[in-house]
Amino acid sequence: MPMFVTLANFTDQGIRSYQDSPKRAQAFQDLVESMGGKVHSVHWTLGQYDLVAIVEVPDTEMAAAIAVKRQCQRSGWTRSKRSSKRLNDLKVSSEAGSGFA
Repeated sequence: MPMFVTLANFTDQGIRSYQDSPKRAQAFQDLVESMGGKVHSVHWTLGQYDLVAIVEVPDTEMAAAIAVKRQCQRSGWTRSKRSSKRLNDLKVSSEAGSGFA
């Protein structure tokens, strides 16, 4: 299944109820699993995004459906990007400065 990096920002409503954030993260995981996916990790962050999640779902259409369902709950806005490869699957060249093989 393809992996997605989901970047999220709290809405004003989400900020006002920040104490419920762990419950919303669990609800997100339950939603993803109910649609045949898996949440690999969720991270609360500082900076441009408030939360980052690594998610595996059957296809791009399913990722879009999950994003729409979450945004209907009005606690946050999300952006999902498909990951091209898992870092562990990349081969790193032994020559300095040559980048990924």
